[in-house]
Amino acid sequence: VPYLIVFTLLYLGWEISYTANDIAYWSMIPSLSRDQKEREKIGSVARIFANLGMFAFIVALIPVANFPGKLTGSLQNGWLLLAVITAVLMLIFQFISLGTVKEEKIPVKKDQAPPDLHAGYCAGSYRLRCFSPGTC
Repeated sequence: VPYLIVFTLLYLGWEISYTANDIAYWSMIPSLSRDQKEREKIGSVARIFANLGMFAFIVALIPVANFPGKLTGSLQNGWLLLAVITAVLMLIFQFISLGTVKEEKIPVKKDQAPPDLHAGYCAGSYRLRCFSPGTC
């Protein structure tokens, strides 16, 4: 039972961090280009390479994990080595992404006031208009 609790907590932690990372990557696409067609192209290429990478990893998983296991005489060591290598590669690619992707800065005109977001949201909704404090 303690094994299941530890496994569940580790799996949930991994899944939450993966999801947070995945959302951050996909939400970055609009910042990379203003052109809709170029954004679609970036998204398509990213999905293609993500699927190719996943497929290559799945195909190579057993032989790659078994190779160091055969050298050391322990499959457990082979899987541990594969996990360490995968984690190191993930960190390297994360740092490449963090270091090379720059958001385009759009200059803001000094005389331009920011839009009143509250009024914009409330204008389209009767409930928000009538039940938001100070709007009726």
